[in-house]
Amino acid sequence: MKRSTILAAVTTLVTAFAAVAAAEEAKMVVIGDSTVQTYEADREVRGWGQYIDEYFDNELETVNLAMSGRSTKTFIEEGRWERARAQKGDYILIQFGHNDSHAPERPESTDAATDYSDNLRRYVREARADGAVPVLITPMHRRLFKEGIVTQELKPYADAMKAVAGEMQTPLIDLHAMTGALLSGRGDNAAEEIYVSAKDRTHFGERGARLMAWLVADGVRRNVPGLAAHLKPGAGKVYRHVVLFGFKEDATIAQIGDVEEAFEELPDKIPSILSFEWGTNVSPENAARGYSHCYFLTFLNEAGRDIYLPHPDHKAFGKTLRTCMSQVLVIDYWTPMETFNF
Repeated sequence: MKRSTILAAVTTLVTAFAAVAAAEEAKMVVIGDSTVQTYEADREVRGWGQYIDEYFDNELETVNLAMSGRSTKTFIEEGRWERARAQKGDYILIQFGHNDSHAPERPESTDAATDYSDNLRRYVREARADGAVPVLITPMHRRLFKEGIVTQELKPYADAMKAVAGEMQTPLIDLHAMTGALLSGRGDNAAEEIYVSAKDRTHFGERGARLMAWLVADGVRRNVPGLAAHLKPGAGKVYRHVVLFGFKEDATIAQIGDVEEAFEELPDKIPSILSFEWGTNVSPENAARGYSHCYFLTFLNEAGRDIYLPHPDHKAFGKTLRTCMSQVLVIDYWTPMETFNF
């Protein structure tokens, strides 16, 4: 084969591989309200849009344009929708409803059956005209209960969005249903830890925003095949971090108690810890090999664990532990979401 022919063949292959790589790259644009937006680091409130990219590979670029206080109507009126369209995203995630549901005299208010639905149709129609795949996300519940039952203030908007999704054959992630089940399972008091404060029943702290992002990512896994191709391994699962300790023979009860107390305090200090449990060995099988304490920490993904490991409070705990620990065993594994009660 002539050298020129070989070079031409190599050039063709390189071009083909570059085209495949380019085809694999994609952009996801996120629009919504305060429960979705990205906040400054010095604020305690968080939105799920600032964590959603942790679930996707590096071939997917994420742009979060969600903004506090906006509804389907005002996001359009302020020119924010046109700016979102200008991003030329391949996928557009759309969550509105909280501000649409405000009192009728408020400028952001819409009616679920009329202008809210019409606005959603416009988002879907214009996103498709731009070559993007629109993904509708129903508004999550507020932390509101009546006689122990989760209330349904946003149900008309969630139902209207589901109707539009069905009518226009648009992918839908039913965050309203998922958070309803979550709050019902936890109850008011236990659910408080995922919100930014005890008084705020709408906005999330880091733990809650990460949980919402996990739910959205799982919704992508189930309902948006093209976008799901960019999900990292572990989608639909939670990440378990298991630690076993054995203590020195001369360790005092007070020292062991200090370790127990210090470990129990970590979930309050490190929001990426979704849940925590521990216990001491009571097995009659005599096979513990010197390990007496077992701790289970659950994270939503590896990113949560990677925040935990170098965290200053975790390092401080390690110093407390080293004074009396004789051995340690650590195991990490993924477990299906169905096995974990949120």
